[in-house]
Amino acid sequence: MPRIPISTGVTLDYAEAGNPQGPPVLFVHGYLDSRRIWEPALPHLPRQYRLVFVSQRGFGDADKPQTGFTQTHYVEDLEAFLDVVGIKQAVIVGHSMGGLIAHYFAVRNPAKVTRLVLVGTAPTAANSAIVGGTVMDDINKLTDPIDPAFVRLSQREQIRLPVPDSVLDEIVSETLKAPARSWQGAMAGMLGEDHSSRLAEIKCPTLILYGDGDMYFTMQDQRDLQRLIPQAQFKVYPGVGHGLQWEKPVEFARDLELFLATA
Repeated sequence: MPRIPISTGVTLDYAEAGNPQGPPVLFVHGYLDSRRIWEPALPHLPRQYRLVFVSQRGFGDADKPQTGFTQTHYVEDLEAFLDVVGIKQAVIVGHSMGGLIAHYFAVRNPAKVTRLVLVGTAPTAANSAIVGGTVMDDINKLTDPIDPAFVRLSQREQIRLPVPDSVLDEIVSETLKAPARSWQGAMAGMLGEDHSSRLAEIKCPTLILYGDGDMYFTMQDQRDLQRLIPQAQFKVYPGVGHGLQWEKPVEFARDLELFLATA
């Protein structure tokens, strides 16, 4: 799959599917993941769109710099990436940390975002006792190479429904590509930056998707997102965990397609 250098000084890994001439939909993965986190849903996604999946700095097969893991860095990377691949406007779909990046991108680039989809995320992770706290203490102790058993536990504990072993194995394999500095830098970036006061600036239609078994973000986070974003609608997946796009890939793809088709 192509790796592409961008003006922020890093090279990102990305893949495309669907109709190259269709309306673009950009998928932004979350913490520790890569563009491949969306693969369980890929066979079910609507093919009339230009589907673009990108691995962000520090993860997957993207560059892994020593620094530059704030939400602002990630948004600047996406701005530069869209310029290079020739996309002027897109639907932005973001999961977890990718959701924080997606809604900040929408705040900074209102003319570039036609619709916004937020999956298992929150208005902010700053000062979160769930995302941070003792979790951050453990992450700060990590050294390379990171123990595969720790990675498997970290990924497995966030899901509530069975997923095929092959899917989990692939996700673990992708996570193992991230060095300790990516774990530490991206987590510090999430915890240290809060732009939730600007969410009211988002004017595009927004869909919030949430598994009520999510261990990282709460139902109150979702209500806050819906309250803060003017055109937001909200759907709950009962009994589903943090990774609803791979726990319920068919339903996720269907809900995305219905939202994109809504006038």
